[in-house]
Amino acid sequence: MKMHFYGLKGTGLERILIVLVVFTAVTVVIMQVLPVNPVNDPLQPAAVPVTAIEHSGAAGETAPVLQKHVVTFQLKNYSLLPMARVLVNDEPRKIFNDRYVTVFVRAGDILKIDGTRYNRSIDIEVLDVSKEVIRPAAGSGFRVEGNVVTVGKVCLSEAGK
Repeated sequence: MKMHFYGLKGTGLERILIVLVVFTAVTVVIMQVLPVNPVNDPLQPAAVPVTAIEHSGAAGETAPVLQKHVVTFQLKNYSLLPMARVLVNDEPRKIFNDRYVTVFVRAGDILKIDGTRYNRSIDIEVLDVSKEVIRPAAGSGFRVEGNVVTVGKVCLSEAGK
């Protein structure tokens, strides 16, 4: 019995299918092994949340303080919207790469949702807030319809200030 094409038997169509399956498997393995370059990734957020802020001490000196106050938003009618953004004081902080987005906040921050890149209604809920955050309240919802919607000004309890 004569073997053809690297030991594969069968018709030409079977050989072609086997080669395509092997090529596809090798391609998938190579793509999984290659590192992703986050610098050139267009889906990365334009800005990342600041994990440390500075405040002035009693003598006018500054010291970093970790932010511990967060607000978590949830998309109600979509699983992700990569062009919808959470704005903190009119600066982009997070994008909806996932159904849930958490942003760090301080007292007096103005929270907004930018949905101007979509021509559809987006229902969003404030899913959870830190225990010191009074406003926005957890459970409050709103609708973005191709515009920028102001969620509100962040208010903290006396213990959180």
